[in-house]
Amino acid sequence: MKSSAILPFAVVALGVMECYVTADFFEPQADQGEHEYTGRYMYFPRDPEEKDYDDGKVENVEEEMEKLMEDIETVHELPGHNFQFRDRDKPKDDFENSKAFPAQSFQFRDGDETKQIFESSRVFPEKDSQTPEKETMGEFLEEPKNIPEDHIRFNEQGHIEFVKIKAKTGYNDPLRRGEGQSPRYGANPQLSIVLKNGGEYRAELRYKKYPGHRYSIEMNAKTDFTPKLSCTRGDIDKVYLEARGGDGWYVASIDIYTAGWNKIYSELTTDPGFSMWVDNDEEYYYPYNAKKFLLTNAVAGTCITYMRVEATTGTMDGADSSHSYIKHKSHWIVLTLSNNKKFQAELEGPMEKGQTYMRELNFASRFGTTRCVSISDIKEIHLKASSNPRDDWYISSIGTSVKTGVEQYMDLTSDPNLNKWLGGHHSNEIKLNWVHQETLNCEYGNPTCECLAHAQVCKFNLEIDEIRTFTSYQKLSVDEPTGVAMRGSQGVIYYFGDVGLPTPLQNGRTCSTQDNAKCTNPQFVDGKTYRLVIAVNGLIPGPTLIVHEGQMVEVHVHNNLTTEGISIHWHGMHQKGTPWMDGVGQVTQCQIGPSSTFTYVYKAEPAGTFWYHSHSGAQRTDGFFGGLVVKESPEKMIQIREKLNRHRAFVDLPDQHTLTLLDWQHEASLDLFTQIHTSLGFYPGKPFGKVPTKADLQRRYNSTRSYEEGEVGPVPYFSGIINGKGRHDDVPYIKTRLSIFTVQAGKTYRFRLIGAQNLYAYKFSIAGHKLTVVGTDGYWIQPVEDVDYIIIHSGERFDFLLEATNSRKDYWMRADTLEIDQNGQGPPYKSLGHVAEAILHYERDGDSADPNVNVPSTKYEEIKTVSPAQQCSAYDPCKAVNCPFEKFHTLYYITCINVQQLRLLEPTPPAELPNANPKTPQECPNCRHFINFNFEGDSQTSAVNGRNFILPSFPPQTQTEEFHKKDNICDLKADCNPSTPECSCVQVITIPYQETIQLVFSAVGAFHNAHPIHLHGHTFHVVHVGYPEYDPKTGFITKHNSDIYCDDVNCKKENCVKERCTRPQWNQDNMHFSLDSYTIRKDTVMVPAGGYVVINFVSDNPGHWFLHCHIEVHQLEGMAMIVNEAPDEQSRLQPPKEMNKCGDVEISVQTYQKYQSNFQRMHA
Repeated sequence: MKSSAILPFAVVALGVMECYVTADFFEPQADQGEHEYTGRYMYFPRDPEEKDYDDGKVENVEEEMEKLMEDIETVHELPGHNFQFRDRDKPKDDFENSKAFPAQSFQFRDGDETKQIFESSRVFPEKDSQTPEKETMGEFLEEPKNIPEDHIRFNEQGHIEFVKIKAKTGYNDPLRRGEGQSPRYGANPQLSIVLKNGGEYRAELRYKKYPGHRYSIEMNAKTDFTPKLSCTRGDIDKVYLEARGGDGWYVASIDIYTAGWNKIYSELTTDPGFSMWVDNDEEYYYPYNAKKFLLTNAVAGTCITYMRVEATTGTMDGADSSHSYIKHKSHWIVLTLSNNKKFQAELEGPMEKGQTYMRELNFASRFGTTRCVSISDIKEIHLKASSNPRDDWYISSIGTSVKTGVEQYMDLTSDPNLNKWLGGHHSNEIKLNWVHQETLNCEYGNPTCECLAHAQVCKFNLEIDEIRTFTSYQKLSVDEPTGVAMRGSQGVIYYFGDVGLPTPLQNGRTCSTQDNAKCTNPQFVDGKTYRLVIAVNGLIPGPTLIVHEGQMVEVHVHNNLTTEGISIHWHGMHQKGTPWMDGVGQVTQCQIGPSSTFTYVYKAEPAGTFWYHSHSGAQRTDGFFGGLVVKESPEKMIQIREKLNRHRAFVDLPDQHTLTLLDWQHEASLDLFTQIHTSLGFYPGKPFGKVPTKADLQRRYNSTRSYEEGEVGPVPYFSGIINGKGRHDDVPYIKTRLSIFTVQAGKTYRFRLIGAQNLYAYKFSIAGHKLTVVGTDGYWIQPVEDVDYIIIHSGERFDFLLEATNSRKDYWMRADTLEIDQNGQGPPYKSLGHVAEAILHYERDGDSADPNVNVPSTKYEEIKTVSPAQQCSAYDPCKAVNCPFEKFHTLYYITCINVQQLRLLEPTPPAELPNANPKTPQECPNCRHFINFNFEGDSQTSAVNGRNFILPSFPPQTQTEEFHKKDNICDLKADCNPSTPECSCVQVITIPYQETIQLVFSAVGAFHNAHPIHLHGHTFHVVHVGYPEYDPKTGFITKHNSDIYCDDVNCKKENCVKERCTRPQWNQDNMHFSLDSYTIRKDTVMVPAGGYVVINFVSDNPGHWFLHCHIEVHQLEGMAMIVNEAPDEQSRLQPPKEMNKCGDVEISVQTYQKYQSNFQRMHA
């Protein structure tokens, strides 16, 4: 063995026409400057076209680079690049020895989202996926390899004038125990850049090198490379680190940067966990080829570049393994791919007793791959024992994770309680457990829960409980799926003290001190209302569930309510082929009874912003709802970003930037319903719980009106909450909590807005910011820029981009109702000021992980004061998206972009595109239906064509025969003017299979109300919107749209009301419309008061689909019906037998997939 130590630093094969380079210095640097620098600069500057497109970050490169160059000129050491590791993922001491990592939870957080992949990084050479059949690892390592382009592809850029190498050597390396690594031994390593034209350029990494130091060397392309380096980044093919002689050097991390004459550096390669020896001889020491290493291209990609193995060795005698570096050849990590081919890498020792073991494995070098291996390629991961029978290892816990390109590590397997021996006289092989096989409970108090992108099945457990607001409950450990229950547990009421701190009312109890491990978090809602609510996993709203497009979702729901049955509708999921998973109580399934469990299984498609909510009784607006986000596949996001053009660079953090809006009430929703349903009225100011008297008639509440004088507020507005937090008007800001949404200056973010309201539409805005609307109801749309207001109704969703370009740190977010004050003069009429509020916070240095610390309630009033509501004027007009009327009166100075003006970003696939006009009634009698939503009957209750929908006794989707035998079924032909008992019925319309279906929704009749209409099982194209006539002086409705003819005007029956509209039709027979592949698609649409909406869709999803107004009290009163789609095909789709009974219903993914396969075979 030679005694000369070298740090064979890299041969970087960069394909360029020809390139230059020169070494200015190569000296060990102190660590302090690097930490200082890393705190200031999150990223190295890079080409905004390529790099910004990839990671969604927008930066002020010039400003940041001025700071960067000042540091470079004054500090010899170029500080460490920040690779955006979460705190728990950051290597301690900057990869020192590549072992000092904190303990991992093996849970990949949503914030560590996968960046989108460059098209260029996905072009791989044609490869045979067979693993080379070599007799020995040595033969395999020596064979020249055709490396996947994810490892070597580089971005085009200007001419390279300088190359900078940043690296760190290790101290206590795993193989050599610090032996070697002395400046007196051997030749220096070299960097090798290989161009696409075959040109090869090398430069020595000069100067002395010591173990455990950081190095930065800047090389001039013309004077330091042989031959002179003259090329662009686009010319570079590969970059290598090569050994040149003597003893080796242990390289903990290494990164390569290039720059032009301006010395603005951008990253070329990145290997933060390199963790290998670079050595020219002594190859018998290493389980890899230590002479030459291909460095990893610093772009996103799909090929795995690194694998991390973290384990804990047991404490009993003999638990450790591979003590001596001479016997480093130890155990193996083995990957089995979906084609059953295997790759393996050696886990060199030592594995110390009672200690944490961590290795980062460079994928190309350690697994000897000749092909791209993506995460989805891996089928199984095993540990294989060493061939030494005395080399056994007791593993207490172990987890594996991988990264692709420059992405964060993503967990693959997790065995926190493995407790097994490997090797010796014990198991020679151990199969590790995939993370996606673990159930995600979302825990009590966790507002989001994300499934890993590589998982095939995402499992969630949801507990539905009755709780009181302002109360913390002790978590009882029980044998439930979540391991937690609250019924019968001890509670503690919390109130806000004079200084705004939550204060326990009861002392000496377990939850008198907030301990999230033992107690739930109090739900403070609007800071005022102490009442019974329905919580999902202890939260209002329930946790946002985040899954990935195409994954199977399995949700175990346990009903802990005392008396009520429940069901959960997955709003926006089409449930194609399995309509019984739609989650409508008494329509697609029996209610989930108290103390019962039901398993929902469905496929996460399409991608976009959705939500889940109770579809039983009035539970939704009592808190029983939550967000559901289906993240787009990386391939789809590439296409989306390209089409968004200049808006393509954005950050998508659905766990942090998903907003749910709800108008909150001080009474339970069912109490409100009983007062509305029977026209009992409301008496503001009357003490809660006291019966009204004649003396109270003068205070009886009158409904409020919108800008077009449509009724919007039949119930007095109480308060509004955003993500379960808000403020009632008479509560000081210091004594409540608002939701806080954090952004970083200089970046653009995707926000998701979900309308979960009971009654009121909201006009959403953010002070000091214009919004760019890019999506609605799960579909990307052509960007609508410079938006001041997004008007969102119950059931709708909108996605928007926010550019965080402002300098001030906090801004007011508000959602105003559309109510106007008609007591004043107008137009313009003043708003009644009924709002839901939240805060946009710009991240500061030193911010806490707790947003309530960053923005305490003592600051709320000040933030609101300096964030006044938008003032629209002739000189500064405003823009609103999704108005429920044709336009604002001109004196409001607000321009409407209405739903029919929105256009899809991507064309509708031909198979999903309906015709612009359905067949004639003679060709297809049930291809067009007219459906009018209004208030009918003596009690003026919510109705569809004069009929009040009542829930069936037997769910037609699962108990069809009983439904038809025993339920009171009616259709649109029933005569309900005047109303009769037969008009309270289960209203059903039938539509044929595989036809263009046209539904004409109208809101005409005796009352002027707009209605948000939702159709289950489908999205539809909004073909046309017809508006009523408006008074040009006031903007108020004067007459409903004349395209709709109501035959009621001719009725002659006693008690018939001619102003009603129970039999709508076209006023003219020749109504024709146009439609193309970019016509907007939605699943919930607002029908304007006095107007109509025409929707078209293809009837390709057999099932019983609920169609209803999404204002909860309207639906409960009867503004709903069932669309029976393709009954003949349904008869061949019998539901699982488990669905035809009460009690627990457990349906497996395998059962679901069987039904999916049957459906696909039927309709192939």
